[in-house]
Amino acid sequence: MDLVERQSYITLATNDEYAIGALVLGQSLRLSKTDKELTILITDGVPHNFRVLLRDVFDNIVLVKSLHSREEGNLNLLRRPDLGITYTKLYCWKLIEFSKCVFLDADTIVLQNIDELFQREEVSAAPDASWPDVFNSGVFVYRPSLETFDKLSLLAKTRGSFDGGDQMPPQAGYSIYNFNKDLLFVPSCYKSSEPFEVSLLSQIDASLVSVDLRSMDQPR
Repeated sequence: MDLVERQSYITLATNDEYAIGALVLGQSLRLSKTDKELTILITDGVPHNFRVLLRDVFDNIVLVKSLHSREEGNLNLLRRPDLGITYTKLYCWKLIEFSKCVFLDADTIVLQNIDELFQREEVSAAPDASWPDVFNSGVFVYRPSLETFDKLSLLAKTRGSFDGGDQMPPQAGYSIYNFNKDLLFVPSCYKSSEPFEVSLLSQIDASLVSVDLRSMDQPR
């Protein structure tokens, strides 16, 4: 395949639990009959036995160093100390062998083919449920770039994150693209921690293409 034509779904696993989620995500992408490559970033926290399993699902496995936000205050406010290591996903911008990528958090499940996302421009994403003026960094379309990686890494070090996790760097770094257009939002639907209206879900579930599981809703 020509270098400029390579496109890939990207995800990240930093430990065995996220590796399990990544395996489910990878299988759901395979079942969707995608014609894109599947790539996973992993850290030393992923045990060898899980790496063997991941090789059966993903086309490419890339070992990276862990990046931590070190913002314990914000992480404690969220009661999600595990989110600090999600800074590691910044490495997805270093995958310059691909012309365009779709990043999916490891706790995402694809329900039907979503390859049409690769036709969207950088950056396309769903709005964050808590902060709708910014995009949720769990699913987004982007173009790998070493320059972008360097700028986002600098922003992560100097400005940090409002939630202690990975939400702030991509949001703050949006200005580095110098787009003369609006951020492109992908249609989304949100299920809060409160009981969801089943009748409403029954009206829209056929149009759902992916689900991002959060906190205690993640499969074990």
